[in-house]
Amino acid sequence: DPDLSDGDGSVNIFHGGFEEASWTGLLPNTTYYFIIYSYSNSGDLINFKTNGTPPTANAITNAGSSAQEGDVIITEFMAAPGSVDDTYGEWFEIFNTTAVDINLNGWLIESFDGANNIQHTISDPTLVIKAKSFLVLGINPDPITNGGVPVDYTFKDIFFGNTNDYIHIRSDSRLLIDRIDWDSSLGWDIRTGQSL
Repeated sequence: DPDLSDGDGSVNIFHGGFEEASWTGLLPNTTYYFIIYSYSNSGDLINFKTNGTPPTANAITNAGSSAQEGDVIITEFMAAPGSVDDTYGEWFEIFNTTAVDINLNGWLIESFDGANNIQHTISDPTLVIKAKSFLVLGINPDPITNGGVPVDYTFKDIFFGNTNDYIHIRSDSRLLIDRIDWDSSLGWDIRTGQSL
């Protein structure tokens, strides 16, 4: 019974090797607990271990897949750091507007290099933006060389234009969560050494 939509289920795992178990009917932002029983024989003759305490495990479903537009917003960005070279000091800040923590693993950052849409996929299973909290994503994690910015996650291959560009963030399901598009011809004023 691999369907957990009714709250419980079970899967037999073969002894002596590695095997994955897949579950269906999972709800986002939900903690599931698993008890692992050993057994012998098979079919009607199966014998489950009944003495001692069985090991337990738990897993929390990934909240990132269920995020909706506006759940995470871009609140600030630095396109022209000034005190250090752009390739060392560019960054942007995001805010979790919801009441739940959101796992950002697999999310996408997009920008424009003047000719093409450039993408960076976040690859960090532990990168979680806490409820009602901020995170800073930047090109350089070292505050000594990035202008003194505490960066929570480092992206690569993304550089911000000083006259026109954009930052788009998409969830792991590729839903557009938030975006900022700027263009100096439309009144955007990217000043060296100042974040917006």
